[in-house]
Amino acid sequence: MKIIKNNIFDFGAAPFKGDQKEAFEDILRGEGRFKVERIYSKAYTCGEWYEQEQDEFVLLLSGSASLDFETSKVHMAAGDWIVIEKGVRHRVASTSMEPACVWLAVFGHFKKTGAGADS
Repeated sequence: MKIIKNNIFDFGAAPFKGDQKEAFEDILRGEGRFKVERIYSKAYTCGEWYEQEQDEFVLLLSGSASLDFETSKVHMAAGDWIVIEKGVRHRVASTSMEPACVWLAVFGHFKKTGAGADS
């Protein structure tokens, strides 16, 4: 594999098309369903519900957001991260306008270790 260098905040031209409020970009893909994805969202409200077949680690790099789960809501600020186990129904309820949200999401099958393992 070659060395790949980029900047998580460099989207080049505007990442949105038309009235789109969210843009996704695969950064890396691995064996099985392992994937690293960059997400850019701005003034986004009430996204579609997801119930994925793999675990998801989500790190909010900039902005603020709220996530809905069937029985709770989680507010996130820049630097916050969350692990969503496979099969847990969730959606983005809202994201900030300025600064826009930049997310890093990692999908795969995870084991609980380190910070937050007992949460």
